[in-house]
Amino acid sequence: MADIRAEMLTGDDLLKMPSGMGERYELIDGELITMTPASFQHGLVALQIGFLLKTHTSQRKIGRVVGAETGFYTRGDKKTVRAPDVAYISYEKLPEGPLPADAYLNIAPDLVVEVVSPGDRAGEIEQKIQEWPNFGVRLVWVAYPESQRVHVFAGHSGQSRILTAPDKITGGDVLPGFEVSVSAFFED
Repeated sequence: MADIRAEMLTGDDLLKMPSGMGERYELIDGELITMTPASFQHGLVALQIGFLLKTHTSQRKIGRVVGAETGFYTRGDKKTVRAPDVAYISYEKLPEGPLPADAYLNIAPDLVVEVVSPGDRAGEIEQKIQEWPNFGVRLVWVAYPESQRVHVFAGHSGQSRILTAPDKITGGDVLPGFEVSVSAFFED
């Protein structure tokens, strides 16, 4: 990821930036961070995980699933906007009904999924993994397409585990009833 130096931008500034230029951004402490477009494999995996989550939540009518580029204010101010690859927000946190069309949320998702691309830096991934629970995210899944592994982080408890293709991944109390084989995340 390349940095673009800017004068302390806010999420409102980020929303006003022109779209369609093929660039993705996050905002960290007022600094605009340019992100490279996701690889084809990354996109397939993110969509597959989102599809599995959306199917589950729609059948049970328990919440919303959003895809990549959905921004969240993660630090209690408008100077940091993070965008996970997939996120689930329960209706308990964000009730059904109309939503603002042009705003980032300051509500923490219940579950965040990050899909790792070959060019991602370990330090950047670790920073995101730490930031999500600090924001209030209860469950973080980090999917590694090349090794077909998922690292599971349970919020502030600090518990983590690594699951491989034959293992089952569950939503626990964050996403009740969700259970699939890890290999389902990586199906084409």
